[in-house]
Amino acid sequence: MISIIYGIAHRAVQVAINDVARSITGCRRRDHIRIEDLLRTAKIPSLNEIPSWL
Repeated sequence: MISIIYGIAHRAVQVAINDVARSITGCRRRDHIRIEDLLRTAKIPSLNEIPSWL
């Protein structure tokens, strides 16, 4: 049960990070930019990359 909750929370945080990156770059969801490229352009790490930044 906890792993399901963790997965949902992880996804919600990553979606928020992606939305911030879209806001910074001016891209929209309908532009269909790969998230990897979007995060690189915005210079934002993904949620999985954050521990390596600490």
